[in-house]
Parts: sequence; structure tokens; C-alpha cells
Amino acid sequence: MFLSSLRIAASFFIGFLLLAFSVNAQPPARNQRDQLGYFQMSRRYNDVIRRGAFVVNLPEEERFLVFFIPSKASLDRLMILLHGTGGTAYDEAADEIDLAEELGYAIMAVQWLDKRTNQYDDALKINRIIDKGMRFLEREFSAKPGRVALCGFSRGSVTSFQVAYLDHNSAKYIDMVIAHSGGIPFDNVVAPGESQLPDKIFAQLTSGQLGTECFKGIDFYLYAGEQDEEWGTKMAEYMRYTADLVTKNGGRVVRLNIDPQGKHAGYRKNRSYQLEAVNYFLNG
Repeated sequence: MFLSSLRIAASFFIGFLLLAFSVNAQPPARNQRDQLGYFQMSRRYNDVIRRGAFVVNLPEEERFLVFFIPSKASLDRLMILLHGTGGTAYDEAADEIDLAEELGYAIMAVQWLDKRTNQYDDALKINRIIDKGMRFLEREFSAKPGRVALCGFSRGSVTSFQVAYLDHNSAKYIDMVIAHSGGIPFDNVVAPGESQLPDKIFAQLTSGQLGTECFKGIDFYLYAGEQDEEWGTKMAEYMRYTADLVTKNGGRVVRLNIDPQGKHAGYRKNRSYQLEAVNYFLNG
């Protein structure tokens, strides 16, 4: 009898805690500053906030998103941005914001580096963060974008292929990948300075374990410069290899742009390249 009463009391207590949590848990809201204080570190922060961008903090992930929605945008087109090594979501938003304002598409930049530990999130966590960002747009703006591009720079470019694969097998938000200066390496090792272990998803991709349609329905715009300051001609070789892998696994390479004079940041510094990729995105 005593044990039965104890179980009932315990179940009531757990129920109360769950109810209290559900009442107190607030959906993410628009902010001017991120909870991690990166706005104090980024020289690009003022640029994007002044243009109308806003921050959505995700305390449970210890991360944040930076959104920009042009006044003339219908939110039918959304570009998700992944920064490069050592970067911030503010950096990527600042690099995309001019064209987004001009052509009328929305931006969602993901902060996927923890600067306190110098740890980068894996593709599973990035996908979870993207899903929360999409749910925020649906809740706050009743928006379900008809076409979504994932644009990654450098390390964000390499990671974009992992994220696109996982998305293809879950929410299917992503219709296009714009990957610049970050191709899949021959040995599947993403960051050789940090670890010599091959990435699991890339190892499965290159061995054929993911099937021949794991990128089906996704368009890819790929850029690499043969004068890459960090990788030299190897980056162009990686991107040619990536184009071949993507095609063999069901993706459609709409453009493989290997610039003989291009540098690591060549995609951003050449407006014609960026405009070309965005036109594929908007009109695909």
C-alpha cells in the first residue's frame, strides 16, 4: 500500500515538473544580440544588424541563427549559410546580404562553431539547428520556403555535403548546395590538422554504402580556385572529385567552376560567380 502511494505521488510530481517545464519553455524569439557574446567579437555584426538582420538564440543547443528577410521577399526562397574555419554566422550573412536584398531572398546563417572550445558541430547537430530555424520561420512568418539552398564556405563547404545527405533522408528541406572552396578530400579526412580519422559519412559515400541516389533531387554549384592560398591546386582536384561523386550518387552538378586564377575566397570576391549561383538557386 505504501509503495503504491509512493508511486502515485512520484508520478504526480514528475507530471508537475513536465507541466512546469512546458509552461516556462519559451519558443525562440527575435533578438539583436546572440547569447554567446559573439556579437562583441565580430567586425561584421554591426553591418548586418544595421541592414535589418536579427538573431534567434537557441539556448538548448548553445548556438544561434542570424536571419535576414528583405522587405520585398515573400520567403519563398531561403539560403542557409555555413561559415568557414574560425568564422561566425555574422560573417556569412554580411557576405550574402547585398545580393539577398537586391534579388529578394531570405538568409538563415548558422553558428556551428563553439569558439570557447574551438569545436565544430557535426552534421547531425547542424541539421537539428536548421530544423529549428525552419520551424521558427513557419511559426513566426507562416513561411514554408518553396526552394532552399545550402551555401557553405571552406570547412562549411565540405560539411554542406554531409548536411545535404542527412537532410535528403529526413526533412528534405534542401534543394540546392552551393559549395565554395571546400571539396570532399580523397582520403575523407575533413580537418587533417585536428584528426587523421576519415569522416564516416564520406567513407560510406565513397564506398557506395549510401546507394546511388543519396543526392537525388539536389542541384550543386561547385567553386574552387587553382590559386587557393591554403590548399593550392589540390582544392581544385578535390572539387573535380566531388563533382564526380555527386553525379554518381544522383545529384545534378549545374556548374563546376574551376577558376585558374581563383583564390580561397574567390567565389565571394567575384560577383559574377555569386550571381550565377544565385540565379540557379532562384530559377531552378
